[in-house]
Amino acid sequence: MTATSYQLKNGTKRWCFRFAYTDNSGTRRYHKSSKFRTKVEAERAEIEMRHKLNAGEQIRHGDGNLGDFLRLWLERIEASGSVKPTTVASYKGDLLHYVIPRLGALPLRKLTPTVIAKMYGDLLANGRINKNTGKSSGLASKSVRNIGGTLHKALHDGVRWNYFPNNPCDKVDLPRWDRPEPKGWDEVETGRFLWHVMNDDPVLYALYRLAFNASLRKGELLGLRWSDIDLVDNTVTVVQTRTVVNGRIIVGTPKSRRSRRSEKIDQETTNALARLKDAQEASEQASGGQWWSDYVATDLLGRPLHPLTFTRTFQRYGEALGLPRITMHEVRHTSVFIGEMSGVGITTMSGRLGHADPGFTLRTYSPYLKSADTNGADAIGLSFDRAMRQAKLDTDELKTGTLGHKTDTELQKSAETTRHENIENDTDIELNATARRETLEATPGIEPSYDPYEATL
Repeated sequence: MTATSYQLKNGTKRWCFRFAYTDNSGTRRYHKSSKFRTKVEAERAEIEMRHKLNAGEQIRHGDGNLGDFLRLWLERIEASGSVKPTTVASYKGDLLHYVIPRLGALPLRKLTPTVIAKMYGDLLANGRINKNTGKSSGLASKSVRNIGGTLHKALHDGVRWNYFPNNPCDKVDLPRWDRPEPKGWDEVETGRFLWHVMNDDPVLYALYRLAFNASLRKGELLGLRWSDIDLVDNTVTVVQTRTVVNGRIIVGTPKSRRSRRSEKIDQETTNALARLKDAQEASEQASGGQWWSDYVATDLLGRPLHPLTFTRTFQRYGEALGLPRITMHEVRHTSVFIGEMSGVGITTMSGRLGHADPGFTLRTYSPYLKSADTNGADAIGLSFDRAMRQAKLDTDELKTGTLGHKTDTELQKSAETTRHENIENDTDIELNATARRETLEATPGIEPSYDPYEATL
C-alpha cells in the first residue's frame, strides 16, 4: 500500500495514495488520489483503483473541453431527479455565468489548481459586469466560495466517472469569508409592524404573525395548506414549499429532513388564522363556491400569493413605519432574538427553525445571546445572595438558639436590616482594616509596597 498522510493548513490530518502504472498504449503514467479522512479509506480506494486498472479500465483525462463536461454534468444532475430544482438552478447560474465563460474552452487535461486559483482571483476582481455601463466589479467572497463549491462538486463526479485522475479543486484555497452577524427586529419594532398590518390588512397580518411566531421560511409559509394547520391543537406542520425558480413557481419539499416538522403556535396566531379562514370561506360562498386552491396564503379570491409580491409587500410595510430594512428570511432571525429574550432555550429554537444541528443554531446566533448570558449571571448571583442571607440568619440564630430556615420574604427583610447595619458600621470596618494593615510584616522577596490585604479588597 502507498497511503501517506499529510496535514492541511488548519492542522487537520488527511491521507492519500499514489502509484505509477502503464496504460494500454504502453505510456507510463502517474496517479495521485484525492484526500481521505482515514488511512483505511485511502487503502480501500487504492485497492479499488488497482482492480479497475487490472480489469482494463483507464484512469485518464476525458476528451473535450471543460465547457462540454460541465454542460454534460448539469444535464445528468437535472435528469437524475436527486437534486432540488432550486439547487439545479443555482448550479446552472454558477457554471453558465461564471465558470464556462472563463474556462469553458480549456482542454480537460490542462485544468490545474493554478488555473482554478487564477479564476477565483478574477471573479473577486472582475466577476460582476454592469449591464448598463459595461463596467466590471468584484464578486463577494461568499459568491466566489459558492461558485467554487459547485465546480468542486462537478469535478468530484468527474473523478468518479474517470474523466479526471483527481480533483484539482482539492488543492485550491477558497477566499476567506466570515459569516455576517444575523440581523432582525426587536420586540418593539415587531410589535409596531404587526399592529400596523393588523389594522391595514387582516389577511397579511395572519400570515406575517405566523411567520414570526413559527420561525418559518418564506417558501414554507407560502406552501402551507389548511390541511397542514390544526386550529384546535394550535399546531402547524411543514411538509412542502412554494418558491420561484427562473420565474416559475415550484412546489417542492422542505430544505432538509429536519425541516419537515410540526410546531406549536400561540393562541392569538391561531385566532388570526381562524379569522382568515372564515374570511376565505365567506368569500368562497359569495363567489358561488369557486375557489382556486387550498393554500393558506391566498387573496380573498383564492389565488395563491406570489412569493415576490409577498416579499415586496412586507418590505413596503416596514419602510412605511421607518423600521430597519430586513428580508423575509431575517424574520426567522427576529424570532430567535425575541425567543431568546423571552427565555426560550436555543435547542428549542433550533427545532422550531428546522435546523439539523442545534450546534449550527448556537454558532449562528451566539453573538446575540448576550442577554441570556447576563440573565444567567444575574440568576447565579441571586443564588449567592440568597445563600449568604441564609448563612447570616443561621449565624445570628446559632447565638440565640433559634436556628431555622426562613421564607424568601423573611430573607429579604433580613437583607434590608443587614444593609442598614453595614452602613452604620462603615467606620468600624475601616478602623478594623487600618488596624490589620498595621500588624502586617514585610515578606522576604516581596517589594515593601505590596499589601496582601489590599490585593484581596
